[in-house]
Amino acid sequence: MRFIQITLSHFFGKKSGSKKEKVSTPLPTFKEMASREIDRHAHVVRPKTTANERTALNSFMGYAGMDIKLKDITADTIRGFEAWLADRVVPNTAACYLRSLRSVLNRLGADGKELFRQVSTSGKKTRKRAVDIKFVKTIKNLQLEEGSKEALARDTFLLSILCMGIPFVDLAHLTRHHVRDGHIVYRRMKTGVEVSIAIEPCIQHIIDKYSKQSQPYLLPFLSSDGRKGTGMRHYQTALCNYNHQLKMLADRHGLPKLTSYTARHTWASLSYKMGTHIGIISKALGHTNPQTTMKYIKELDDSEVEQANRDIMSTLGY
Repeated sequence: MRFIQITLSHFFGKKSGSKKEKVSTPLPTFKEMASREIDRHAHVVRPKTTANERTALNSFMGYAGMDIKLKDITADTIRGFEAWLADRVVPNTAACYLRSLRSVLNRLGADGKELFRQVSTSGKKTRKRAVDIKFVKTIKNLQLEEGSKEALARDTFLLSILCMGIPFVDLAHLTRHHVRDGHIVYRRMKTGVEVSIAIEPCIQHIIDKYSKQSQPYLLPFLSSDGRKGTGMRHYQTALCNYNHQLKMLADRHGLPKLTSYTARHTWASLSYKMGTHIGIISKALGHTNPQTTMKYIKELDDSEVEQANRDIMSTLGY
């Protein structure tokens, strides 16, 4: 019997009670770690911040490769990424990507200050975005095919000005629930500040052109299909299409550069040139800074803001 045991041990190796050899677990890739961290952090930041971090991560992976590990990212890697971005995006976009990437790396325990010491993460001052009133009138009087994408872009641009420079993100998300007692009342997505806009006939005219009973939104940019996780993708697509149509509109009709920001800057610029008090402008735009201005703004009546907006409408010929 003893002979048999020895023979079996010889053929089948170690006894079943012996320790197993350790199997090394491969380190997760930086993309895996960063993706989990961005998802984990999404509920405590604005959707735009999460979107920026995901875009920055995808861009970095395009440069560094999908298999790079966190431990392999050095200051030289980041400097190379900055140079890679310089050939692909404008400086302010590159700075945004670098800031977003640094934020993710810091949360993962990396030394962001050391990694980014040789690159620039500060944006550069952009040129004036507002357009002169004569160009706004030209846009208003363009003869465009009703129902075309170009006409929608033109009307959206004008509506943004008429609604006191409302940002596109807020404009695109307006629903019937925001319409109350002859006003559009919404909270800015960026700051949470409530803004009230009197619905003048020129505003109602544009809303009536595009609102549909089958959709909750006042403008046809977003879908209410109810699919989870599609909201931000729909918005980003809508913003990209809107800016593309504005660029085409400007190119075809000899206008200055137009973007989704131009309408907001134009309303503020026109108001200021017409002598509107800076406090009224700040309240209309839903600004929160500076704090000293906000303390004064709270004492202003909404009728003053509405009158300032009517003055601009009158100047534009509405």
